[in-house]
Amino acid sequence: MKSSWGDFSIRTFKADDQRCIEALHRLALEAEDAWIGNGPWDDDLRNIHAAYLEIGGEFFVGVRSRWRNRGHGRHAENER
Repeated sequence: MKSSWGDFSIRTFKADDQRCIEALHRLALEAEDAWIGNGPWDDDLRNIHAAYLEIGGEFFVGVRSRWRNRGHGRHAENER
């Protein structure tokens, strides 16, 4: 599944997304001073396929086209 609005789209999780999802999760928690390290509370994000997809659920990923191939968490506006 994929839906698009301008340069933003939402699509179903792909295995290649795993590393970036985990990194973004950590960055978001660190930004709010809520990161307490890895633990069992992150098991679902470490195995998205088993935790969501294999049981009939979904996991969606938001993508901005101008950020593609620039690494997670980097803003195109800062690269001009």
